[in-house]
Amino acid sequence: MRTPSALLVTLLGLFPIILWATEGTPAGVVERVEGKVTVLDPRGALRLTLSAKDQEISFYEAETLESAAASRAKLRFADQSQILLEPGTSLTVRQASMGAEKIIRQQKQFQGALNRGKMRVEINQRYANEKGEKFEVHTPNAVAGVRGTIFILEYQGERTTLQVIRGRVHFARAGQPGGEFIAGQTSEIAAEAQPTLKSRSE
Repeated sequence: MRTPSALLVTLLGLFPIILWATEGTPAGVVERVEGKVTVLDPRGALRLTLSAKDQEISFYEAETLESAAASRAKLRFADQSQILLEPGTSLTVRQASMGAEKIIRQQKQFQGALNRGKMRVEINQRYANEKGEKFEVHTPNAVAGVRGTIFILEYQGERTTLQVIRGRVHFARAGQPGGEFIAGQTSEIAAEAQPTLKSRSE
């Protein structure tokens, strides 16, 4: 049987882990869930399991959101950008500095890592790249950088596919120059190749 002092030490040891996952300003909120979605803390440990009854649940930088099979989640950020996670998707929110002060000063920053799966991104505020603002989504072999647009990004089987619905997206192999793609175009990066244009709008 543990003594009261031993129990106190155990609880104090756990306390920093709890704070790590929940302290500070939220990166965004899970607005809606279909099926089951989990939130993992920066260590990869389970912090939350969400279902359809859960709405407006906060998540934080360095956390990972994962949608189960036949499940979806709609994420909303401070600048009203939205990300829809399709079934079987894993997204790590590395950075989400997008509050009112950052919007006014044109200092917005977002960086996410699409570990697997597919997501739709809708950006409702222009990101001024010339002033250092960035909205980037990385996969293990590619990066998509945007200003204000709607696009779909998918990573499956070491292949990253981009579909631009509105606006422009800069799409490149990680560490390479890449190119810019416009609404109606689809591009793909596989193996060691540069982005390939699969279809073009008329």
